[in-house]
Formats: sequence, structure tokens, C-alpha cells
Amino acid sequence: VHGRAPGCLIGGCGGGGSSVGVTRMGGVQHGVDLERSEAYVAQFGEAGFTQGDMHDTALVRGLLERHRPCVAFYTPPCQLYSPVNFIAQRVGTTGVSADNPRSLYETRSTLRMLEGAGIMVIGENTSGASSEMRALFVHVSVLHGCQFGIRTHRARLIGTSFEMVCGGLDSAASRK
Repeated sequence: VHGRAPGCLIGGCGGGGSSVGVTRMGGVQHGVDLERSEAYVAQFGEAGFTQGDMHDTALVRGLLERHRPCVAFYTPPCQLYSPVNFIAQRVGTTGVSADNPRSLYETRSTLRMLEGAGIMVIGENTSGASSEMRALFVHVSVLHGCQFGIRTHRARLIGTSFEMVCGGLDSAASRK
């Protein structure tokens, strides 16, 4: 990383919220998502975006060689793990089908490949994905928007391949 801004590969980049954070911290981002986001491309340019699947290890290897990130941040779809989905299924209304792919488990080989390449890995999902997150990551912390001045009570799980300290709460307290 000496002599250049730290790079972050962001899987499931969506509209670019995480990428804005990386940029504000002085890093260089590259976003990957299954669907093209015109808003993302408008903000970060064509060179900052790849339409593709983070489960595709060949694609991810190519991105690692091209962009040389030191961090990978992955936010797989969380609908299956959302409390709203659990409630919808209980009351018999449409929720996300149980046969929907569990993206957290599907990404295991990609996460292990990133870790093996010396990349620090960060994952994020809803509190409903607790068991999956704890199976994938060494350290898992529960973070709330209010810890960052955001007026929301929606808990998010942050899993890391390294020790993380954030907002006075360290991940050692929430290890497996």
C-alpha cells in the first residue's frame, strides 16, 4: 500500500453508499454488483464498476490482480435474513422464498480466497443472519446506526477476518 491510496473491492455495491465512505476516508474503491447501477457509474465512473457475481472466483481473482485492494467489503442480499421476511412468512403473506439462494454461504469460497490472498475481509448483513455470519467470520460485531449519529434502530452485523474496534465496542466481546 506504500505510495498509493488503499483500495477496497466492494461486492454488492448497489447505489454506492459504502463506496462513498471509502472515498471520504481517502481510499480508492471498485464496486461489483449483479445489476448495473447507473447512479453508481455516474458517481464513480465506468472504471470504478464491474457488473458481475462476487461468487465467481475467476472474476474476483481478475479484479484483485487489476485493482490490488487491501480490503474487500461484501454486502450480499439480506432479504432472506430480514426480520420483515420472517414476519411475512409467519402471517402467510409473500416473503422471500426459503429456496432462495443463501448468498452468505454461497460466498464462502470467495471469502476464503480473499483471505488467502492477504486481503482483509469485511461482511455486512441483518441481525437475522447471525448464525451464518458467525460461521463465516472470525469476529462479528452488532452495530447500530445510533452509534454513528444515524437515527435508526436497525441492527447490522459486521463480520471481519481481523480484530475490529468500533464505537467503543470491540469484536472480541462478540466472537463465536
